Amino acid sequence: MLGVMFGLMAVLVVWLALVRPIDDARDRAELRLAAATADAGRIAAISEGIRRARASTPPVLAVPLPAAVGQAAEASGFTLSRLDPLDGDHVTIAISTARSPALFKWLGVLDNEGIIVDKLTLRPNSDATLAVEGVLRVRGR
Repeated sequence: MLGVMFGLMAVLVVWLALVRPIDDARDRAELRLAAATADAGRIAAISEGIRRARASTPPVLAVPLPAAVGQAAEASGFTLSRLDPLDGDHVTIAISTARSPALFKWLGVLDNEGIIVDKLTLRPNSDATLAVEGVLRVRGR
């Protein structure tokens, strides 16, 4: 009877010391694999979108970039305190006071015209507006 008891205890120890940790590790590895596979699919879809965007023809502006940005700002009611061309495809802008909903609507209008934000710095003003500094460029260049 003692031999059977020690035999069952040995099986239990092997189960608890070897088999169960290996099963737990395999289950965790399967979960990590599923998460990595899902991430890989999302990354592949995003990279395909980026590849298509880069392959598409960049938009052609009817006027030079600084003029296009200035006209869009004026149409949206912004006064640009600075609008300096960096090169043919980039401009720096500054707006001393802008309400955030109007600012992001204007940036959306620019994006629809093929002008995107390269760099943007927003600082809150004391009157619930934002001070804006940034660099804009033509998409695809």
